[in-house]
Amino acid sequence: MTPTSYLELINSFKRLLSDKRASVAQQRDRYGNGYQQLISTEESVGKMQVELENLKPQLVIKSKEVDEQAKIVEAESSIAEKEQEKVEAETSIAQVSADATEAIKLDCQKDLDEAIPALEAAAKALNSIKQSDVAELRTLKVFLPAVLRVF
Repeated sequence: MTPTSYLELINSFKRLLSDKRASVAQQRDRYGNGYQQLISTEESVGKMQVELENLKPQLVIKSKEVDEQAKIVEAESSIAEKEQEKVEAETSIAQVSADATEAIKLDCQKDLDEAIPALEAAAKALNSIKQSDVAELRTLKVFLPAVLRVF
């Protein structure tokens, strides 16, 4: 081996050694960062587990409260449904009554419409009676049946 090639071999070895050291240092740093992340995560998980354990009694209490509220809501819903059924039944009865009332109203209006012309005719006839007609009636001793019907 010549001194030049020996020096080249040593330089190549140095370069290879430097590259390997850099690669190992990079991997060491990556593993170190990963290890720190694992430790940090483990601490966070530990804190969260403690918080979770502390919150479990509250969760049990809230769960019971929710169950009680659900029972109350269910009972009230049942009552509300029964009330709604009653209201619907009463509404249908009221509608029947309203329809019957409307029929009676229409019948009365029809009778009234028929009676108004007779009333107006009677009022007109009443206005046409004179004092002498009344005096003539007073002088009669026997009344005709039509006259008696008026009294």
